[in-house]
Amino acid sequence: MGKRTLLIYKGGIGDALFVGTIALSWLKKNPGPVYTYTFHPEVFDHPKIRTVGSFGLYLFRRLARLLPSAFQCIDLYYTSHYLNDPGSEQHILELMALKAGVELDEPIPKLSFNLLETEVFEREDGEVFIGIQSTGSSPQLYTKFYFAERFEEAIRIVKLVNSKVRFVQLGLSTDPLLNGVDYDFRGKTSIRGVLSVLNDLDMFVGLVGFLMHGARAVDTPSVIVYGGREKAAQSGYAFNTNLESDIHCSPCWAFNCPIDRACMREIEPEQVASAILDRLSEA
Repeated sequence: MGKRTLLIYKGGIGDALFVGTIALSWLKKNPGPVYTYTFHPEVFDHPKIRTVGSFGLYLFRRLARLLPSAFQCIDLYYTSHYLNDPGSEQHILELMALKAGVELDEPIPKLSFNLLETEVFEREDGEVFIGIQSTGSSPQLYTKFYFAERFEEAIRIVKLVNSKVRFVQLGLSTDPLLNGVDYDFRGKTSIRGVLSVLNDLDMFVGLVGFLMHGARAVDTPSVIVYGGREKAAQSGYAFNTNLESDIHCSPCWAFNCPIDRACMREIEPEQVASAILDRLSEA
């Protein structure tokens, strides 16, 4: 039997999805089980992926020091890599895989549970359902955020061109409600529930974060407003339409911006609307 292994990441829901992806790759070459410590254990439901709490984390770390031949802890934290080398061309998932000593077929998130595939929306007469968010979930990462009023303008433009589009707002109950959305799902679904919603959408429009990663995990195409804090090659997917700014300080991976998110301000709502309409024309 190999070492009992604990994969650690103290981060958001999207990061927990990444940990699950690494755990699945680990199990391809190891009999398991593999253990995980994240802030979102609800994203795991696999017979060989075990979750531990704070005491389990403490115990694993103690055992790894006392019995390193039998126990190991692998910290999958990646932010310091990009703070030290903002221009790194390595994708987050590739970096995590390297830390864990596993190989990925491709850097996209995989669900560690069977998604209940259900029809969330009843489509009539050519209706198209597009998910959208107004902001991110972590105020300390405001450098990732676009502007709610610009999302609203993009909604208005898209609806003028295509009256069959129905916008579905996702996110937290505390997120600003966008004018023009047809369905408000803010705070009304579980993590697995929102993944089922993403699975039944025709498209997702939003920011770098869990909803983007979740949409990719269920193969829903997305339009992502990246701005310039990070690059899509580092954390996103070529499968999506990624709206980036190439200003002098990008990518920065910064948590504070002395120039008032100039990279985000470069992206006009007309660009977002155009990207949405272009993806609809390809469907």
